[in-house]
Amino acid sequence: MSTSFYVVIVNEASLLQINRVQELLKEKAPAHWWHHFANAWIVGGDLNAAEWRERIALALEAGPASALVLRLPGDPAERSDWSYYGIEMNERIEWLDDKLGTAPRTAASRMRAAADRQPRKG
Repeated sequence: MSTSFYVVIVNEASLLQINRVQELLKEKAPAHWWHHFANAWIVGGDLNAAEWRERIALALEAGPASALVLRLPGDPAERSDWSYYGIEMNERIEWLDDKLGTAPRTAASRMRAAADRQPRKG
């Protein structure tokens, strides 16, 4: 059985709640989690969206925090339709390439990745 992947987004959570969610996700998906954006994760495992939501809700407890769990497509060919822009591109997309499938690269993204490999000045 293949691993299902989900995007988890948490909104208006305290630092304590974010830390609880982070620990929960690492515990339930030790080999399949990615977190390089504040309050957003990609996780993989055998839980469905409702099961992820229920566990995350326990970590958030009371207050204004909310969570959204979205299942990514099951077909690896469809999952590879993603794109990334930003700092540390090579480091941040390695896991995505491995778990979700390699996304198409444009000439601009290849140039950005090459620039990321260059030592920073200053």
